[in-house]
Amino acid sequence: MVVLGFPHLFVIFMVALVLFGPDKMPELVKTVAGVWREVIRLRTELNSTVQDTVGSLLVDMPKLPSLDSVMQAIETDRGSLQDRERQ
Repeated sequence: MVVLGFPHLFVIFMVALVLFGPDKMPELVKTVAGVWREVIRLRTELNSTVQDTVGSLLVDMPKLPSLDSVMQAIETDRGSLQDRERQ
């Protein structure tokens, strides 16, 4: 499983900022957040289906970070970038 840490997310954010520009970033963040919510919903649905089918043989799947923590990290990055631009 691929683990994305803060440095990876920061690079992804910077590439997105360069590709889409600051005007499109709010729309992009909303789209990514919607996709993230859907991924979490589908994962939860799949997890419950597997639990119903397999029962006690299921090994717990690692939990995805909450949407709130992802959005907070994005806002923190945005604030850091704005502070750097002001300097």
